Amino acid sequence: MSLAMKKFFAVAIFGLLVLAAPAAPIFSTNSVWRYVKGYAEASTPDATAWRSPVFDDAGWDSGLAPFYYDTDTSASGYTGNTELSDMSGDYTCVFLRQTFVVTNVAALGQLQLAARSDDGFIAWINGMEVARFNMPAGAVGYNDSALSALAEPLSVQNFVQDRPGDFLVPGTNVIAVQAFNSSLASSSDFLIWLTLDATRDTAAPIAGSIPAPGATVRNLYNVEVDFNESVTHVVAADLLINGSPATNLIAYSASQYVFEFSAPPTGTVQLAWAAGQGITDLAGNPFTGGAWAYTLDPNAPAPDIQISEFMTDNQNSIRDEDGAYSDWIELLNPTDDDSNLQGWALTDDKQELTRWRFPNVTLSAHSYLLVFASGKDRTNATGQLHANFQLAGSGEFLALVDAASNIVSAFAPVYPPQLTNVSYGRDRISPNLTGFFATPTPGAPNAMVGAGFAPDVQFGRAGGTFLSSFFLQLATPSTNATIRYTLDGSAPTESSLLYTNLISISASVQVRARAFAPGLFPGSLHSESYLPLSAGLAAISSDLPALVIYNFNGGGVPVNTRQFANFSIYEGAGGGTRLTNADLECAGFGSCARFEYAGAAQTKFCG
Repeated sequence: MSLAMKKFFAVAIFGLLVLAAPAAPIFSTNSVWRYVKGYAEASTPDATAWRSPVFDDAGWDSGLAPFYYDTDTSASGYTGNTELSDMSGDYTCVFLRQTFVVTNVAALGQLQLAARSDDGFIAWINGMEVARFNMPAGAVGYNDSALSALAEPLSVQNFVQDRPGDFLVPGTNVIAVQAFNSSLASSSDFLIWLTLDATRDTAAPIAGSIPAPGATVRNLYNVEVDFNESVTHVVAADLLINGSPATNLIAYSASQYVFEFSAPPTGTVQLAWAAGQGITDLAGNPFTGGAWAYTLDPNAPAPDIQISEFMTDNQNSIRDEDGAYSDWIELLNPTDDDSNLQGWALTDDKQELTRWRFPNVTLSAHSYLLVFASGKDRTNATGQLHANFQLAGSGEFLALVDAASNIVSAFAPVYPPQLTNVSYGRDRISPNLTGFFATPTPGAPNAMVGAGFAPDVQFGRAGGTFLSSFFLQLATPSTNATIRYTLDGSAPTESSLLYTNLISISASVQVRARAFAPGLFPGSLHSESYLPLSAGLAAISSDLPALVIYNFNGGGVPVNTRQFANFSIYEGAGGGTRLTNADLECAGFGSCARFEYAGAAQTKFCG
């Protein structure tokens, strides 16, 4: 860096937190490290091998931290124990390794790593990246440099990790650090030192349940209990259901347990931890228990959230917030009500239905929600969601599970092998029909035309008014396709009327049709409406345009509810406006409206 931009930076790993108990040092500022200068990668051919606990660093030099150099002591006055006097102009990084011993990982409550770095570094513990400061994303090479030079001085910051068991092991552990300068030749100084401290775990374990406390469930014969840390001495009788102990216990991990029991009577179901339960965490802190309740109602409405679309080999459809083309899963709420997904889960494992749980996030009515299946496990409800698993392109089970552990939407037993940049999902009208989408639509309605779809249905007569009965012909250019149609306004499905003969049209009706073909999604939905005219209406002529809204004998305009209707516009054609004229192409008798009274003298229209 330049002399004008000399700095003194402190960084630390994990999340800022005030320590609740005195910290015991694991290693201090002036501890001994193995190190090698960054003239080349620290290990070859695998440039990451040097971070592993099993890597042999016996050939590296030993040095006492801090590691430093300073060509202008009047500006920063850096000093330390191991001077890297040849660093400026020769290499931009130094590789550091140190071992430390942890006898009882479970007894650690928090781990605090403080560091002072000028200019940037990346740190790993037992091969897992735990910190990256002022460095570019992704893999870095020995000849890379820190992102920028920062103004000095900056004070030391202390950050902690409250789940050290996620990366520490009992016995010998290794911390590996790659510390960087901001440039090869124009930097006047360099500094790196680190300290590692730990506090003892004195916090009692905390438990959550699935279904979530207070939930209304359609069935209840088991409850999943998830502790915030590993616990021991858990038995089935620890959990009481309406005062009776659970009959069976399944331990999926040291923190995840499923209690099984006979289905209780409908109504309010009380659950409580037995007074004599002896559950403790691995540091010996006792679990304090508690109580909660559910409402058991077999007639409660079933959730209708769908996994509507997903992609397993995303190369160009959509990027996540890191700029990566991650796998993705799209959820759709097709109902008129918002749904809170807290306690729900996504899974690709039939044996672990709650593999990844949703945070407190609400899926609005008629809206979509994207979850990246990236393996990054991010549950910030205000940011992008990332499941803790990725999707197998070869095909696997995929399911959405509600808070009562019911499978709500699934591709089972497995979805088929997938294609690059091609999504897989459900038909918008018949969600039980699944297939490939050559045009993915993450966060938007699934496609209804294009490759992989049956052809459109062709109507022998356009919608509009008529004076005499007639026969309507439907056709499709594919001899492989069949046509399904409805006359009641509903969207046709694979079980709707099969078109085999001409359709007699003698009264007002809306004909809706789709083509179905083996191995393809149904074609796009085509609707045409036909309205008979009396002799009196047919004779009417006007100099003004005419608007016709017809609700197919649906009665009067409803109040506070919406009703489907047909909407068409007519205007003069060489002799005034007549209802026997063709309606305007832009509105057409294929158009649908929904209307309702919005006030004493106002009618509200919405498409």
